[in-house]
Amino acid sequence: MTAIGVTAFDPEGTGSPGEHDDLAFLVLDGDRETSWPTERYVRRDLGVKSGVGLVVELAEISTVHSITIETDATGWAVEIAVADTAGRSRADYGRAVAEGSGLTSRAEFEIDASGRFALIWFTDLGEGELPVRIRVREITVR
Repeated sequence: MTAIGVTAFDPEGTGSPGEHDDLAFLVLDGDRETSWPTERYVRRDLGVKSGVGLVVELAEISTVHSITIETDATGWAVEIAVADTAGRSRADYGRAVAEGSGLTSRAEFEIDASGRFALIWFTDLGEGELPVRIRVREITVR
């Protein structure tokens, strides 16, 4: 299966500058020195938002067996959902097929779900000085 694109996903956000949409492609570039950062938040749980994330698009509907996420953070939390079509809200992607909290900088999730779009939905940006952000270095979908 081949990831052909990725977009920042911030359906609860308002206004500019967004979630660094122009840098989302860096999570698929194979270079762990580059990264996509979220905006900075005054609370690690994103305050009034339920989350923020990335949507990875696959070349075709496929069975996803695992997703590995590499970040610069510790203590972060994520939900992963897989859907046949891209959504406009978190709910559009359905139930989480994997999730974790208190994670280290590299987290691998075993998944058995079919779809063309994988939502990586961060619900906690992890430990660090406020305002806090997470930098995602790479995402690998298998």
